[in-house]
Amino acid sequence: AFLTSPKIAGPKQGTKARERRVSDRDLEHIMALYEAELSWTDAEVGRILTRLDELGLAEDTLVIVTSDHGDEFFEHGSIGHRRTLYEEVVQVPMVMRYPRRLPAGAAVDGLVSLVDLAATIVDLAGIEPRAASAGRSVVPLIDGELEAGEARSVLGRVVQSHPVVLRAEGHGQIAGTQFMVTDSFLRGPIKITRSRSWARPREQGLADLFVESTRTQRAQESIVWVDLEQHPDEGRGAYSHDFSDPGARAALEAFREQYTKLTARRMSPEVSKGRQRFTAMLRGLGYVDGEEDEDAEGLSEDYVLPPPGEHVLGASR
Repeated sequence: AFLTSPKIAGPKQGTKARERRVSDRDLEHIMALYEAELSWTDAEVGRILTRLDELGLAEDTLVIVTSDHGDEFFEHGSIGHRRTLYEEVVQVPMVMRYPRRLPAGAAVDGLVSLVDLAATIVDLAGIEPRAASAGRSVVPLIDGELEAGEARSVLGRVVQSHPVVLRAEGHGQIAGTQFMVTDSFLRGPIKITRSRSWARPREQGLADLFVESTRTQRAQESIVWVDLEQHPDEGRGAYSHDFSDPGARAALEAFREQYTKLTARRMSPEVSKGRQRFTAMLRGLGYVDGEEDEDAEGLSEDYVLPPPGEHVLGASR
């Protein structure tokens, strides 16, 4: 109801975003309900931990509590998730308990990503990894072997699609889909966000009519950066297109390097097979369904975009 109620937000024409309708007072009530749900979850996790203690299993049981995303409450004009990569969406808790190995009550600074979970579990379990992981164990960070900001970064991505009307001479109005891919990269306090958008007809037989326009649209890249220490709320005007700042330029170069490596890994046969299995699992859970998701799945190669910031770095040299 929170995401779909017309009393809270209405559809924003031409996008999947929703415009605010709820009053300040009612929004505070909704956020209080959200916090109450978090409090309930915290209490239930506490029950599990207490039971592990009672059974004498706590020492040998690794417990990890995390989340896949947060939610927006109109901090940046929208609601929910799956639309942006602002900090209220991508910052999630990661709490671990393993008395045999991890210090109790310690809070560790540093950038950590959900892709680090698998490597961390394998590390704590003392298992030799069978294959290279996209993530890195956070155990060295917990043990103080790494400085909080030492060479760690976090990547994010959100893919959106919504119906549009396209026009081609001699064909009139054509049903199409607008796609938008947004990538983010966080290194230290510097966060970079880049996006590309393009449209194509739903009917494959009409794709040739839009080859040039699609290519032109995909080539247009919007890329900006912000210093989260100076602008933690990522407010309007906080982001800049100017990468002459040494810190922003260094972060962009690191973004390009990491993106290039991950792109090569993604296109490997092994990862391709794993992605197909993962998609099947998501479909079984109801996360992949409907015509738009099928379009997105079929466009997986189109989503492998060029490394970010080529025109920016080229202009700065």
